[in-house]
Amino acid sequence: MTPIVNSEIVLDANNIFYDTLKKIVIATGDVIVIQTFEDGTIRELHSEKIEYDKKSGEIKLIGESIIKEPTGDIISSKNVELDKEFKDAIADALTIILKDTSKIKAKRGIKSDRVFTLENATYSPCKESGCSAPLWDLAAKKTIYDKVQKKFIYKNVKLRIKGIPVFFTPYFSHPSPDVKRKTGFLTPMFRNLTDVGFFAGFPFYTAINSDKDLRLTPFLNSKKRALVSADYRQLFYHGDFDISASFLSRAKKKEFSQKKISQRDKKSRWHFDSVFKTQNLDNKRLSFRINRASDVTYKTIYPVDLMHGSNIYLNNKYNDSNILLDLFDKNYFLNTEVHWYQTNDRKTAPFVAPYIDFNTKGYDFLTGELSFNSNTVYLTRDKEKSAMFAKDFFRTSNTLKWDKNKVFGPVLLELSSAFRTDIFNVSESESAERSKNKFFPIFENQCSFSLPLMSRIKSLDQRVIWGPKITFTSVETNNKRANFEQNEDSIFDNFSDLTLHAINRFGGYDRIENGERISIGAETSIYNSKRRWLNAFIGKSNNIGNRQKLKDQGRNSMVGRLVLKPWENISFRSRFIGIPFIEKSQLFEGGITASYKKVFGGVGYLYDKKINCVQENGISQLGVNCGYRITNYWSISGSKIFNMKKKNGKSSLTQGVTASYNDECLNLGIGIFRTNFKDNDIKPRTGFILTIVFKNLGNLIKSNEGYAYNNFLGRVE
Repeated sequence: MTPIVNSEIVLDANNIFYDTLKKIVIATGDVIVIQTFEDGTIRELHSEKIEYDKKSGEIKLIGESIIKEPTGDIISSKNVELDKEFKDAIADALTIILKDTSKIKAKRGIKSDRVFTLENATYSPCKESGCSAPLWDLAAKKTIYDKVQKKFIYKNVKLRIKGIPVFFTPYFSHPSPDVKRKTGFLTPMFRNLTDVGFFAGFPFYTAINSDKDLRLTPFLNSKKRALVSADYRQLFYHGDFDISASFLSRAKKKEFSQKKISQRDKKSRWHFDSVFKTQNLDNKRLSFRINRASDVTYKTIYPVDLMHGSNIYLNNKYNDSNILLDLFDKNYFLNTEVHWYQTNDRKTAPFVAPYIDFNTKGYDFLTGELSFNSNTVYLTRDKEKSAMFAKDFFRTSNTLKWDKNKVFGPVLLELSSAFRTDIFNVSESESAERSKNKFFPIFENQCSFSLPLMSRIKSLDQRVIWGPKITFTSVETNNKRANFEQNEDSIFDNFSDLTLHAINRFGGYDRIENGERISIGAETSIYNSKRRWLNAFIGKSNNIGNRQKLKDQGRNSMVGRLVLKPWENISFRSRFIGIPFIEKSQLFEGGITASYKKVFGGVGYLYDKKINCVQENGISQLGVNCGYRITNYWSISGSKIFNMKKKNGKSSLTQGVTASYNDECLNLGIGIFRTNFKDNDIKPRTGFILTIVFKNLGNLIKSNEGYAYNNFLGRVE
């Protein structure tokens, strides 16, 4: 290795000649030049021949040459001229392969420091096959590639598909593929909605600085209604803040007489959703959310790009504004919540303030652990919702509990004893008489035997964990408390936990039993190195005392879950409370996904009889989807959701067919769909979906897509 300029640049070649008169160094045969920077990165030059003029400092690369930049870009060219620091360059027949394999070709290129100016250049992320043109590329008379600003600028540019021009613009720019955030216009969005008209949105994104950004999207509308949406995000050292908002002007007066204009569309419509969450705090968490709209169906109908919420078929939608505060350390946990709901009927929307849950444990008492729990909730409405829900409801529950665990060989014995007091104050009404200011003492004792075992099957390279569990529980209270079924606070509980051995596993501290209960269950899990696995749980809990007439027999139901993936291309998931057709089912969810060669599909079913203070009606939906992979890039698929309860729409909620193409440079999707869902001013509609994604450039989305599709049906996790 022979130094050329200084210790940071070295040269290696088969032959090196130095002209002492002209002071030119000539290197030929596998020439390699390496430039090392202070940060440790390097630049490599490979060429057939290099001439270095020591007087002017110019370097000429003659013949086929390759330059590997520190950024990962690779430049190949003929007849390159460089300055001694490699900042400025002139090259012919230039090709630049970016770090993400995108390719730039130019007839001639000039590099000034970190800015490339290219003549008659093309840009494409697509792979080339032989001499054929890429699937798509951009061809411009002049292209500027700014490596500092990480931006491409084109003048007199054409978008070509397989070499055929399909679009022309005098100016176009887009960020470099490695840019994550860049101020500028995003790809426009186009939607044609049957009942609200055609919308064209032009989002503008502003990267204000490293910790905040803003996206503003004005829409053009065929019915001349002004629609604009905005999304703002900011990150703090101890929290983050998101705001999503939109505004829609009212319909024109000349349209008021038309039947298709709803009463809501005669007024301006809007939504505002903001969330603040704390981060990086040692012993506290705070979340504050304001979620309000002119009406609860506005965000579902109009093409408002939202930060929050999900799409699912529900009979009663609602917005929840809340404040959540958690305080905790190693000995206690305090959760406080305030909820302010918005529903279709403002007078029956519940307001919960406060909801408080306090837990403390870790105190030794008689070789066991002593803990204390206090749970309080107050809920009020402007008027009574139904015979099931009161206008005002207050309940506080306080429990002192003792736990003891003891191991006898493979057997685990768990003992617990608790004393609990419940105090209620529930408003009376004509439809449902309720007692007020009631105090109920409750004594609870529980004993559990379990056999948690672990084994390993060497021949199958599997690990198996299994164990049956038997729990006996005794609760002593009076029959009035046991039959007090006011269930206002069940919104804070969830069926999905399937906790067999919890007395109140069907939600609500306002439900309790009187008498003895025995629960029997078993769980097994199988793991292996090939990721084929099984997790299963099943159990049954029965009231064996005769001191209480159970009105809700669901508390004696079978409870279970099953997640099975015996092969890489098939998986199954199911969970239930109550076995359908055998006993009264409270919840059932099942799904299977599978693929065989080029065929793939899935089926999912969801039944939920969940009743809480916002949504009284359950859902029963069946989702089916299937597809066929025609080639490595093309596939076709279809999906359908059936409404098994046949309410708020026909038996078919939505169905559609989609064809898609996907490779390294393009994502194309086209399809048609039909929805039959009805709810207030939400109407059935038929439409199409067209999605074009030029990768590294952005998206073009044109649709009147279904607005209430349950994305989770048929999917197995």
